[in-house]
Amino acid sequence: MKYRSTKKSNRRGNARNTFSNPRIPADYPWKVLTSLLSDLGDFLPLVDAQCVAEIARKRDIPTLIELSKRWGLQSMNLQRGGTIVEKTVRYQLAMLLKRFPFESEKATQRAAALEKFKFAESACASFNNIEWRALASPLDDDVVSVYTYAREFVLKVLDVCPEFVEVVEWSRHGPGATLSTSHGFNSSYSKYEGWPYDVTKAAAGHARCLITMDKRWLGALEDDYRDVMEIPKHFIINQQVFWTNILHIVPGNVVTFVPKDVQTERTIAIEPVLNLYLQLGVDGFIRRRLTSFGVDLNSQEKNIELARLGSIDGSFATLDLKAASDSIATKLCHLLLPPMWYRYLLDLRSPVGTIGDEVISYEKISSMGNGFTFALESLIFASVIYGVQRHFSGRFDRSAFAVFGDDLVIENSLATYLVYYLRKFGFTTNSDKTFIQGPIRESCGSDWFRGLLIRPVFITEYPSTTKQLFSARNRLRRKLEVAWGLSDSAVVSTFDKWCPEKELGLIGPPTDQEFDTYRHMSYPFGKKFSSGQYWPFLRLIVRPQAFVANKFLFRKIMAQLRSADDPPRFWEGLKGKGGCFDVTRRGRVITSVVKSRAYSWPETYLT
Repeated sequence: MKYRSTKKSNRRGNARNTFSNPRIPADYPWKVLTSLLSDLGDFLPLVDAQCVAEIARKRDIPTLIELSKRWGLQSMNLQRGGTIVEKTVRYQLAMLLKRFPFESEKATQRAAALEKFKFAESACASFNNIEWRALASPLDDDVVSVYTYAREFVLKVLDVCPEFVEVVEWSRHGPGATLSTSHGFNSSYSKYEGWPYDVTKAAAGHARCLITMDKRWLGALEDDYRDVMEIPKHFIINQQVFWTNILHIVPGNVVTFVPKDVQTERTIAIEPVLNLYLQLGVDGFIRRRLTSFGVDLNSQEKNIELARLGSIDGSFATLDLKAASDSIATKLCHLLLPPMWYRYLLDLRSPVGTIGDEVISYEKISSMGNGFTFALESLIFASVIYGVQRHFSGRFDRSAFAVFGDDLVIENSLATYLVYYLRKFGFTTNSDKTFIQGPIRESCGSDWFRGLLIRPVFITEYPSTTKQLFSARNRLRRKLEVAWGLSDSAVVSTFDKWCPEKELGLIGPPTDQEFDTYRHMSYPFGKKFSSGQYWPFLRLIVRPQAFVANKFLFRKIMAQLRSADDPPRFWEGLKGKGGCFDVTRRGRVITSVVKSRAYSWPETYLT
């Protein structure tokens, strides 16, 4: 199915106010569950359907949590009898609200997240003080061998010494919040313009070197500094005073909480702005280097394909780790990384974190929110896999494993070894999401049963906008149609009742690429264009509302300079996430409608 936009709206200012909000009832999640049960109940034994109906009627969150465990993915390996249809229907119904942020559970969720955070810190402290010795102990030749191969892999990827110029070439501002951003001003412009810049003491020297190397950045700062301090342009700037005013030394990051699932929230650290800028340079460097060893952190396709194959013939196992990013102990990095790299990462990390009134000295190297955590954990997990492959099979086969953060895939014959040695390196596998035996595999958001994709749809929020309503409606509709052949459903009708009247006419062809811009329909709405070439339809688009950026020099340095021969950066394809000249404020958007064309309607929907 092909379609493209043919006319862009030129609406500005109050255009976003011309659209209504969805009419969502307070018991929204339970109404969705009830409607979905109405669609799928006939596929279940009566006792199972009654169980779900009773949970929805009573708004029984504890029993819902128990049901998600009893009918979860791991349990499908253990369930005796029943058809695949029954199992997948149970799985969808049990998982629908597993990630919904019930307000009544927020205190419990936050307490659980804090407990997990502190438990991970305690585990890292134990590794730093005691358990690390097992890696280099001459009493276990197998462990020493795997550890030695892992160090060899890390050295091959990183090289001995970090070349500052080469690493910071990948440095950039990320799209998220930092300690110095506020009220949604997360664009690159706001972060460049918002001096003094927060930075930790150890990273301050690197940050000063970074700014000095970029003449555009330094020039913009000096000009703005003169204006703010009322220094005449012909006066020489006192460099010591200048840097004291430009760099604001902070002790570390601030830990906050974000939604995860109905049982717990997730901790994430908000980093100082220049620490994060430098950390993302390490991230870009490691990403580029890992591609030479069969690990592409810009794509999940390899993980997904190997997981699919493993569900068919058992050739691959999929592993997931508990609190992986919070479990990278500093001593492990000291053992694995070349010394200069280890010291460099220590300089860029936040050594302490603040949670409320409590300040914690980190036993881990970094956490979620740190710019290099994802790439570093991927490197470490790949190194352990390298060690296991070399020691037990005598070769490194880059086609026989996949790593994407803590989502790991390895050939089945080595899976139990990998679980064992990951524990030696301070990591614990998540038994609920690790699959070695049976027909189930899971990796990177794809769930497989004998080659069949059975990933459920999750309801994760109250839809406050029409785009969010469309997304939930269309994903459920697509799941019902593809998995169980239901083209007309109660749950879709329920979502349509909540749709604002003005947006009911936004109807277009089903697609797996776009779920939140119009209502998917099985049949064309209206007639083809007079020439018979395409169907016209309307789509809802939301774009950031730009604000005036008066300081041109700061806006100018948002453009990353590179020669014509340089490859494009991996982040340049991420639209809507703090683009090059995207001077915006989070939450300030313009909503409008554009005309589009569908040159074909999926044939299955025209019969």
